[in-house]
Amino acid sequence: MTSIRHETAQFVRELELYSSKKLHHPDEVATLIDLARAQNLIDVLEDAAFHAKFLTKALAVMQRIGAEGEGYPQLAAEFQASLEKASTLLKTLVKESPEDTKQHFVQTFFSLRQESFTELLDLMQDLTVVKNWRVDGRPLP
Repeated sequence: MTSIRHETAQFVRELELYSSKKLHHPDEVATLIDLARAQNLIDVLEDAAFHAKFLTKALAVMQRIGAEGEGYPQLAAEFQASLEKASTLLKTLVKESPEDTKQHFVQTFFSLRQESFTELLDLMQDLTVVKNWRVDGRPLP
């Protein structure tokens, strides 16, 4: 994978302290930040983090109310649309990356395996922490 800038690695450590939990994919979050910075696509990263926060909250509601719950079908449709948008945004960030980085993201998060879907949701939780950091007015590295 792409080498991570020192400032970004430090930021990820601060992010974990801020959230009081370990990120599921700290190296990948750092890589996405550095790719966004290098390609002048910070707005794409921030948009992905916005969708990640919606996805994290929507999934919790869907699990709480169950498939028979009021509004579940509409929420599930919005969840799917937002997941597709977030995936597209992340693919935009990695498409110009070195081949090994690109393959890592594709195999880990975007393949058709159930494990990839689980890993993608974990990455969405991590990006939710990034979004919360930004909502608190804190800068990205």
